[in-house]
Formats: sequence, C-alpha cells, structure tokens
Amino acid sequence: MTLTPTRDGSGAPPVVLIVLFRALDMRLMLNTGLVEQLCRDTRVVLLAPPELLPALRASLPEVSLEPLLYGSSKYESGARTTAPIRRKLESLLRETLRLTFGRPAGHENWTRLLHTATYRQSARSFGGRVAREAILALAWLACRARPVRRGLQRLAALVLRGRLHAPVFARWRPKALVVCSVGLELDARLILEARSHGVPSVAVVQSWDKTSSKGYPLAQPDRVLVWSDIMANECEGFLDIPRAAVEVTGAPIFDAYFDKSRRRPREAFLSDLGLDPSRTMIYCALCSPAWHAGNLELAQLLGASAKENRFARPAALVLRVHPAYFDTADPAVAGQRRELFDVLDRLGTSPHIHINRPDLSEQERTYTLNPSDIDFVTNLFASCDVSVSVLSTQMIEAALFDRPIVAIEYGRWISTALTADLATFRLEHLERILDTGAASRVRRPDDLVAAIDAALLDPAARSDARSHLARQEVSANWGGATAATAAAIRAVAIR
Repeated sequence: MTLTPTRDGSGAPPVVLIVLFRALDMRLMLNTGLVEQLCRDTRVVLLAPPELLPALRASLPEVSLEPLLYGSSKYESGARTTAPIRRKLESLLRETLRLTFGRPAGHENWTRLLHTATYRQSARSFGGRVAREAILALAWLACRARPVRRGLQRLAALVLRGRLHAPVFARWRPKALVVCSVGLELDARLILEARSHGVPSVAVVQSWDKTSSKGYPLAQPDRVLVWSDIMANECEGFLDIPRAAVEVTGAPIFDAYFDKSRRRPREAFLSDLGLDPSRTMIYCALCSPAWHAGNLELAQLLGASAKENRFARPAALVLRVHPAYFDTADPAVAGQRRELFDVLDRLGTSPHIHINRPDLSEQERTYTLNPSDIDFVTNLFASCDVSVSVLSTQMIEAALFDRPIVAIEYGRWISTALTADLATFRLEHLERILDTGAASRVRRPDDLVAAIDAALLDPAARSDARSHLARQEVSANWGGATAATAAAIRAVAIR
C-alpha cells in the first residue's frame, strides 16, 4: 500500500470516522463494500450504538469500533437531553426545520405541503394546536427568508453542540467524519462535535429522498456526496448547501446491479425458487408497515390472480417482504409481521408463488441486511418481466434494468411522521419520478391486473421514459459509484 501524506505531513494512513445507526446506513457503508474500499488506504473507525457493536465486531474484525454515546428513538442506550428547557428548545428546532425548505425560483416543496397538513391535523388539544400553529408560522417565514432559516441553524448549533466523544477524537485524531444524512438527527450532533475538533464532515446521502423530503439540516456538513445532478440541485435550492460543496458520485447501493457476474441464468434462478421458468414473472415488493392494510390486500389480490391465471399470460409471482417488518423498535410491527406472514404462508403453498423474506440479521431493536441479499434482488430484477411496487425506490431500480414499472397509488399510509391517502400523496422526490412517465400509475385495486397485463403484453412501451428516469436519478458512475464515493471521502481525509 502506497501512503499519501496526510494533513499533518505523516505517512500514517488517515483515520476516517464513520457514524452508523440506521439500517440503511449499514446497507450503504457495509453491503456495498464502501468500508472495505476505504480500509485499503485509510484507517476506518466505526461509531455505532452499543447494541450493534457485537455484530459489527464479528463481521468486521479488521475495523476499529467505538460506541455512539448520543441516544435515539431506535436504541435504549445513549445520553439524552434531560434539562426541560433545553429539551423543549431542541424539539422546537427539530420540528421547525423539518418543515422548512428553501424555495428555488418560488417553488413550494411538495413534501413540505403534505407534512404541514399532517402536522396541523394531528394536534390533540387546544394548547397543542396553538403551539403547532406557532411552529408552522415560524417554518413558513423560514422558507421565505434565508436569514431566518440560517439563524435557526446557528441556534441549533448552540443547542445541540456536545463533547461526549471528545476521547474518541483525541484517541484517533480523525481526518474526516462520515455521516449518512445531510445533517439530520444524530448526524447533526456529530457534525457539530467534529467541527469543534477541526474535523471536516462528509455526508454520503444514502437514499433518493434525503435532499428533498427530510427538511432543513440542523447542521450543514462540509461536503455532500449525492446520486445525481437533480439531488445536487436540491441541496442548493432546498437546503442552501453551496453547489461547490456537493459532488455527484452516483449510487453505491446500485453498483451490484451492473456486475454481470452476479446474475444467474433466468431458468436456473426461477427453478431454484420453485417456479416455472416458462411463465412470465411478476416481482412485487411489498411496502413498509406504514401501508400494512394495503400490503395484506395487495398480496391477496396478486396471489389470487396468479393462482387463478387471471393475467394475460401465465405468470409466476414473487412477493418480497419489506425489511422494515423486521424493525423491532416499534412493538406494533411484531403483530403486523405475524399477520402478514400468516397471509403469505397460505399464498406460498401455490406452485406459482414464491415468498421472499429478506436475507438479514436481526439485531436488538433493528436489523441489518446481509450482503448476499443484494445478489438475490439483482436476480429478481434481471429475471422479472414486470416490477410492481408502492411508490418506492424500486421504480428507479426497475428503470435501471429497463423493466416495466407498475406504481400503486391507493390505500392509506399511517406512520408516526405522516398520515395520508396515497391517492393524494404528493412528495417532492416522487413527483420528479412520476413526471417522467416511466411508470404505469394505478389508483384503484380494480385497475391493477389490467396495468400488469398491459406491461406484460408491450414491455417496450415506456422504455425511453425508463431510460430517462434511470439517467435522471443516477447521473454518474454506473457500477463504479462505490469507488468514486470512497475516492471523494479519501480526498477530504488527505486534504
């Protein structure tokens, strides 16, 4: 290994401190091989909740680990703010900035409009309504005045700044801090703490919605790595992050899709699933528990249609359970999982239906997808004839494989952050996908089979639009985004 001198002039490999606490963080950093690539010429230290350290230690013996000391809703460990006034101020800032976005060329962010309506409707008392109206008024003003939103961000820096990890920074002297959101949640606290030690921060955006639908950063990272030009523009327009601080490196989580060595012959793959390769294959990814009632109805509708040969061509069906059904931080999810599995187990007795449970490892209060899961999903897309999903990132994935996309837009979405009817579900990141015309949009259950039939009978119908969608959402480094992302992090660490 040839070492590049670090900022202190030494030949020692620079230390990169990576924060991991969400399931999607693990997928981005571990399953893509990003940590492995960084280990080639940097010293990687992972900062993670104590609950995750044993599993990380077993799977990554060559990587140094440190406990994440800030608490979160996902884990029981970690310090939490106890001072009443400070806690209320933190809540005020989080709620206000969650509903705050810049307005590029006067454009009102669609996600903000939906979250604002839900936030207003969910107040449970007169006092709660008054408090929420005050927060909504402040957010409205912040959206229209950059000095106000930057002032709120500066106030957040004062309120959220802490030094719980001072021994970690002293021990490792990292040259870069890596987080997986644009300064949200715990990431903001770590960005501020790193800044107090003179350590630059890099946000590797792990999902398509993080630059348009999660609100204004509590703390702005020094460098942001995104999938596409459109996300880079959203950083500047919605989040006030200078374009010069944003680099388009591509989507590491999709690199495996371009590795032809991972793909198996279709006949062998489907035969191993117990399906008839001579049939067309419909791949349906069920949604998260927020759409639980819809998942039950969708599985039964598609299952009955496959068993009774209602589709225009004889079809095999693969139903994939959403990984969020394995997130045990919410006790209600366990009951929903049992209910869903009861339905799927009955459907799975059909020779034309395969039920896929993600290949994952269940951790305390969360889960981590195993690296082998991406190989399976790669072959699902490569082997399917149509992709069905509920307004998810699967629309982008199907476009990368040029597979017909059927997007479901009906049913009730119920989560802690949002309650809405999908028929009126307008989110910023969804609008830009649907505007391409790449997906067949289904707004009633009665229209679903017909939409799938149309895709099976004329798979090339929207191919040009799918190509446009793929290039719009993943603008660079198809198959090489992991390497490009590692290089960008490395460049910050040795600067």
